[in-house]
Amino acid sequence: ALAAALGRLPYTVPADFGRIERTLIELSERHAQDAGAVRDPPLLGIARGFESLFRRLMRQQKSAELGPTGDAVAYLKQVAGDRPRRLALAALVAVARVDAATAKQALAHTDAQVRRLAMVAAGSADQPIARAERLALASAGLNDRDPHVRYEAAVAYGRLLPEASCSPVFRALDDLDDHVALAAIDLLGAGCPERARAASELEVIAGGLSPGRTGDWHRATHALVALARVDPASGSRLLPRFSRSAIWQVRMYAARAAGALKDEAALERLAIDEHDNVRDAAVRALNAVSGHKADRLYVAALRSRDLQLVITAAEALAGTPQPSAAVPALLDALQRVTAERKDTSRDTRLALLERLQELGSREHVAALQPYLSDFDPRIAARAAEILSKWTGTPQAPATTRLELLPAPSVDELGSLPRRARLVMRGGGTLELALFPEEAPVTVARVVRLARAGYYHGLTFHRVVPNFVIQGGSRGANEYVGDARYLRDEVGRLTHARGTVGISTRGRDTGDAQLFINLADNPRLDHQYTVFAEVTRGLDVLVRILEGDVIERMEIW
Repeated sequence: ALAAALGRLPYTVPADFGRIERTLIELSERHAQDAGAVRDPPLLGIARGFESLFRRLMRQQKSAELGPTGDAVAYLKQVAGDRPRRLALAALVAVARVDAATAKQALAHTDAQVRRLAMVAAGSADQPIARAERLALASAGLNDRDPHVRYEAAVAYGRLLPEASCSPVFRALDDLDDHVALAAIDLLGAGCPERARAASELEVIAGGLSPGRTGDWHRATHALVALARVDPASGSRLLPRFSRSAIWQVRMYAARAAGALKDEAALERLAIDEHDNVRDAAVRALNAVSGHKADRLYVAALRSRDLQLVITAAEALAGTPQPSAAVPALLDALQRVTAERKDTSRDTRLALLERLQELGSREHVAALQPYLSDFDPRIAARAAEILSKWTGTPQAPATTRLELLPAPSVDELGSLPRRARLVMRGGGTLELALFPEEAPVTVARVVRLARAGYYHGLTFHRVVPNFVIQGGSRGANEYVGDARYLRDEVGRLTHARGTVGISTRGRDTGDAQLFINLADNPRLDHQYTVFAEVTRGLDVLVRILEGDVIERMEIW
């Protein structure tokens, strides 16, 4: 625990960093002596301390003086083959000290997560690995038996295109793991030099879209977006089929493809789609393709109840030549969203205020005045800044503290359950162990919501292989969760593979959206609450795709 804490300390001068580094090595030596062994396995906490320290180093690095010593690097390379090997290797990756020999050793390891980190190193041009060796490592990784390794190898190989051959990418199109195949499809649209063959393969995959089936659209939609970049004529020919799909996710990808094709007519149709996430994708693309020619659609999008779409529309109106049309719509949206009194509307309202500051003027002072006493102190402070600028007179916010939900009662905390189950539509179950001692307030909220049916029928809308899956949003996007904020409960629990956390957009801003770690993610430690862990169903977890539905969440 001491070593892990030392690795998280801030430092401002090289001497501080060096002292912490030496102390971690001394702790490991002391442990070996106390254990009475010549070479005792190093403590996991020491590896964790180095991983935290080196990751902080890369964030704070301001001069060439700051960097790991040779002793620390040598120590971690030794540890990389021992018990805390994942953290040791992650620390070396963070400071770009993985050489070819270390990567090859890691790729031969029995632990798939160690081999995955070898592929992360192979994909980084910052590591001291020659390009030819990186290519050989990535090629070997594409043949690994574990899909996590193959996926990371595909990512690494893609960073070596277009100079490298596309043959391994074409082979990966038939991978039995969907995530690996999707990565290969994306690569064909992002740098494969064999454009004719890439276009042919992508057209076949995109042409296989089944109009009446809801579970097999992923490869076809990714192929359409890639095809739009490689062969615009073929992409344009297939686009209408996707734009008319009954599955909203397919139409959302159609909007992305239309953006790549710069098809303004298709984007304008999709910008008035019945589903807000389709409209969001279309507005984003229109902003890049049409600019302010489509301002009327951005103004119309401000009337949506979807918080993400309102943010996108407000951002698209930046620099509009028609502020007289935009400002009333921005003020109306701000008033409507505020009236819902949702803590979790903060980001949306800040985006609206930012655009009002740019486009508004002194004549709008009266409309903004009520927000000085807003229930959210961040909103009140932002309104004060804008009003001070407009009036030339300093304005002070009247709200300084957010009203939090009351803590659970003693009786509720004392009877919190310890088990939950996520039942997926179409089959598959994730069984969870809850952690009421480590995160009592979070567990109490999630249990209360689950028993009320909140999670029933919601989706995992965000799937990032080898990182996390995220779900529990009524809008199937980042900004539409439960209305009230959750406090963070960060402690010594680490974000290991299979642990379950709460998504946030800043300190104490959880909205009850869940994320599940698909790999060890120590960089999330002490920033996001861990409140549960998958105890059964990891095989189900790795098969979850974007849009998969949570049939229900059970508590017992």
